[in-house]
Amino acid sequence: MSGEAGGRMKLLLAVILKERTRFAFGLFKGPGESMKAVVFAGEGAQSAHGKPLFTEKGVCVLSGAQLDPAFLASLGGAAALCAAGRQVGIAFDGRPLSHAVGRILSGAMAAKGSRVYAFGDGFLSQMYFFTSFCSLQMGVFVAYEHGCIRLYFCGPGGLPLPLETEAEIERRCQNADAGKVLPDACREVSDMAGMHAMYLRALIREAGGGLDRQIAGVQSASDRVQTLFEDALYRTGAKLGDEVLFRFGANGTAVCAYHRGCGQIRYDRLLAVCCCAELAAGRDLALPAEAPYMLTRLAEKSGRRALRYGFSPPCGRETAARALAKDRLYLRDALFLSMRLLSVLQSAGKPLDRLVRELPPFAVRKRTIALPFPMEELFERLPEARLVGRAAELVSKAGAVRVIPGKNGGRVTVLAEAPTPKAAEKLCAGVEARLHRH
Repeated sequence: MSGEAGGRMKLLLAVILKERTRFAFGLFKGPGESMKAVVFAGEGAQSAHGKPLFTEKGVCVLSGAQLDPAFLASLGGAAALCAAGRQVGIAFDGRPLSHAVGRILSGAMAAKGSRVYAFGDGFLSQMYFFTSFCSLQMGVFVAYEHGCIRLYFCGPGGLPLPLETEAEIERRCQNADAGKVLPDACREVSDMAGMHAMYLRALIREAGGGLDRQIAGVQSASDRVQTLFEDALYRTGAKLGDEVLFRFGANGTAVCAYHRGCGQIRYDRLLAVCCCAELAAGRDLALPAEAPYMLTRLAEKSGRRALRYGFSPPCGRETAARALAKDRLYLRDALFLSMRLLSVLQSAGKPLDRLVRELPPFAVRKRTIALPFPMEELFERLPEARLVGRAAELVSKAGAVRVIPGKNGGRVTVLAEAPTPKAAEKLCAGVEARLHRH
């Protein structure tokens, strides 16, 4: 890495690490419960572990047993006071505690002057759609999972919330005035439950026409996800069967497929098939941060761009990628991805196993590594890397490795990609050894 690139990386890391506002985490134990983390707001509060409000994935995780309504009101007020908080959407997973938390957040945001749109019960990827379709600046999905409340935030287009917005929410949440009501600014919360019909219509349009030659089945831990996708298949003319079996996660953001010709097909390969169709149509690619690097190589060979988002760099460095990704809902909604995939199969006239076998071979290995040195030294240890977003990228004939610094310091995510699993594992282990070398 050049001295100039190294200097820019150090500047980025300084912004990332210094802008984070810390919150105190206390450990409490209720009757018959294990120890759980509870978040408290406080001016300059620090925890022994130094954990921030948002996780690496931009999720706010709170203990379901010791939720403090006053803190939730402060959190809602803080979100409303942000530049992105003027128009906010909110939805729930249907559980009673999620409803209670969501109503506190909605009321706090409305009391601060936000125009709040309540979309009712659904699943996470629907919230991404609602945020995009209604041109909202922020969306919040409230879910009760594994004994904790999880608040999934998203930004414009249903894309990941920018790092500077997360930092602003954390900073404002420490202000004692964040939870106070502003009577003159207070607004009504708008009931937008009818938008669920628009989601189904958009999902059907993603097919691009009839799917009369497709046979597909659906499995999901969520009845909502399964019923909705089966309805969409019926309306597009597809037949229910097991030629391609889609297995969705409960929140609608993950999927794998099973095909009789090649067994289980992972999400990254389903995404790759759809991206290859984009390139064949002469379009640039918008890609999530962790999408296969193989797609970048294919785009370059096709004379197209592959723009990545989700690294959460400050100062709007992902503007072009986010603008391109805004209307490509299949990048963050597994139902849209699956419907688009069936459309590609319909247009190509080929079975899924054949299109998967036509992909360049690739395998990915992922590790999260604790650094034994300050984050600022990371790129001094990888001098040949180039700066992409806030990640270090090492590309060679053997494959590609991306080293993504954690938002909160101390850890990095290593993504190694090569033609075979063994080669990818070797690349991953090699970078880990370099980072741990004294």
